[in-house]
Amino acid sequence: MKYIFFIFLSVSTVFGQKTSDSFKWQDGNTYRSAVEYTFDDIPDNGSYSCIMSDIKGDIDILGHPGSGTYLIIERVIQAMSNKNAINMLEKNQIQVFHIETDKIVEIKRIGHRYQNRIQSRFRIHLPFNTNITIESAGGDNHIRKIRGQIELRTRGGDIELEQLSGIISAYTDGGNINANHSDGVLDLHTSGGNIHITQSRGIVNAFNSAGDLNIVELKGNIKAIISGGNINIESIEGDTISVQINGGNLTARTLNSNLIGRINSGQISLKNIRGNISVGTSSGDIELENIYGNTICNTSIGGIHGKNIFGAIKAFTSSGNIEVEKAYDSSMKDHTIDLETSAGEITIVVPDGLPITIDAEAMDMQSPYAITSYIPMEVKILPDRIHGVGKIKNGIVQCSIKSSNGPITIKKN
Repeated sequence: MKYIFFIFLSVSTVFGQKTSDSFKWQDGNTYRSAVEYTFDDIPDNGSYSCIMSDIKGDIDILGHPGSGTYLIIERVIQAMSNKNAINMLEKNQIQVFHIETDKIVEIKRIGHRYQNRIQSRFRIHLPFNTNITIESAGGDNHIRKIRGQIELRTRGGDIELEQLSGIISAYTDGGNINANHSDGVLDLHTSGGNIHITQSRGIVNAFNSAGDLNIVELKGNIKAIISGGNINIESIEGDTISVQINGGNLTARTLNSNLIGRINSGQISLKNIRGNISVGTSSGDIELENIYGNTICNTSIGGIHGKNIFGAIKAFTSSGNIEVEKAYDSSMKDHTIDLETSAGEITIVVPDGLPITIDAEAMDMQSPYAITSYIPMEVKILPDRIHGVGKIKNGIVQCSIKSSNGPITIKKN
C-alpha cells in the first residue's frame, strides 16, 4: 500500500524536489501523510517569491538567513480504510513547483474533493528576503521573520505577523489579525475579528467590519475604519492618526501625533496627547486630559469634560454639559476658548495669569445668577439672555461661552 502512495506523490509533485514522504494509519479512522521538500538553491536576495494558491489549512512560515527552502506538508485524513484514504488524497492533490525561470516556488491545490475530510498543515522555511503571496480557502496563517512584499488572503482563520519588514497586506473574512515587531506598511482587513498591533514602525491602514482595533507602541501614521467595535491606541508617535468608528468607543493614551476622529455613537477618551485634535461623536461623552495642542470637539448628545487643556479649545454639544479646566504653557501660541451647548451647563476654570477677555451668554435665562464668575464681569439682563463681559490683564486671549437653558460658571486657579 505504501508503494501505491509513493507513485501518487511522484505524479503530484511535478518540479518538486521531494526528499521524503510517509503515510501511515494513526488511530481509529485517521490516517496521516507527510511530504518534505528541499530547494537548496533559493537565494536570500529578494528575487524569489513563494506563492500558495487555493490552499486550505494552517500555514506556518519562518524566515532564516542564507539560501535554501524547506517545506513539509502534513495531512490528516478521515477515512474508512487505507485504500479509501489514498483515494481521497488522489482527488485532493497538492502540487509543489520550483519554476526557476520565474524565480517562484509555488504550492497549489489541484483536486477539490473531500476537502472537509482532510486537514492540512504547511510548514515552510524561507530565506529572510522572500516575497510571499497566499490565497487560502481557510486556516490560520503565521508568518515570521520575512522581509519583502507579503500578501495574505484567507476566507476564515487568524493571521499572525511577527518581525516582518516591507509592504504587508493581510485579509481575512473571519478571524483575528495580530502584527508584532513589524516595519513598513501594514494594510490589514478583517470582516469578523480583532486587530492587534504592537511594537511596530511604519504606516498602518486597518479596516474592520466587526471587532476591535488595538495599537500599542507604534512609530508611524494610522488610518482606520471600524464598524461595530472599539479603537484603543497607546504610545503612538507619528504625524497623523485618522480614525472612523461606526458604533464603538475611541480611547487614546500617550500620543505624539495629530488626531482626527469621527464616531457614530460612541464615547471618546483622550489623555496625554501632544498634537492637534479634531474629534466628534453623534452620541457619547468626550473626556479630555493633558492635551498639548489645539482641540476641536463636538457631540450631539453627551457631555464634554476637559482637564489640563494647554492649547486652544473649541467645544460644542447639542445636549449636555461642558466642563473645561484650561492650563497655560508659554510655549503654546494659541489659547482661544470657544464653548457652546444648546441644552446644558458650562463650567470653565482659567489660569489666574492668562490675559483673557471673556464674553459669556446664557440664552433663555432671566436670573441674574445665570452667570457666576470669580473674575470681575459686567453683567446685563436682556430679554432673551444674560450677557457678561470680563477681562484679566490686557485680555488678548479671546474666550466665548454660550449656553442655552443652563447656567455658566467661571472660575480661576
